[in-house]
Amino acid sequence: MIIAFSLTSCVSSLQPLVTLETITTDNSITGNWTSDKGLYTIKPLLQSDYAKELANVPDNKDRPLNEEEIRDSILLSKMYIISFTENGVVYNFGTKLIRLNGQLFADLYPVYVNDGKSKDDPFKVQDYLPGFTIARIEMSGPSMTVKFIDGDFIMTQVREGRMKLKHEANELFGTFMITASTEELKQFVSKYGNDERIFSKNTAVTLTRKLSL
Repeated sequence: MIIAFSLTSCVSSLQPLVTLETITTDNSITGNWTSDKGLYTIKPLLQSDYAKELANVPDNKDRPLNEEEIRDSILLSKMYIISFTENGVVYNFGTKLIRLNGQLFADLYPVYVNDGKSKDDPFKVQDYLPGFTIARIEMSGPSMTVKFIDGDFIMTQVREGRMKLKHEANELFGTFMITASTEELKQFVSKYGNDERIFSKNTAVTLTRKLSL
């Protein structure tokens, strides 16, 4: 599923689609899943290895949380971690869910736990992939299909004036990033969420639930 992140046809957004006010949960996505790429594990973030590692990071647990930390803790309690291994390397992605017009969408972004020696957010976006990747999740029996927004299609439509979406582009390097606000992203996804043209067929991945022995 997340192998698609390395493909140029996906697009990143500088701002998240999902916020504390709109985040939802759906535990039907949790468990072990298989595809032709290998095994994927999806857990609620607080039940993941990241939460276990975070518990061992030194901090001042005696002081009361401030308002921002309380909001962050509520957000983390509703997030998921998607993990998979490729060529011996483990990849982990934070996942936030939102329902728009009855459909399930996700913000995905790479995370790691710091070692407690820095003051960074313990769940931090990796430098190699700035921003969030948006996908639509479709459940069907024992299968789950993840469809990523097609960056090439969006870029063409925006450049040719057929779609309006704030962005930054570098023609020399061929880069394109959505810079629209969270509210603008919600409006965009609500409007085009049923339009199959905006989802890349090249990066859509179907996972099959792995039954326990």
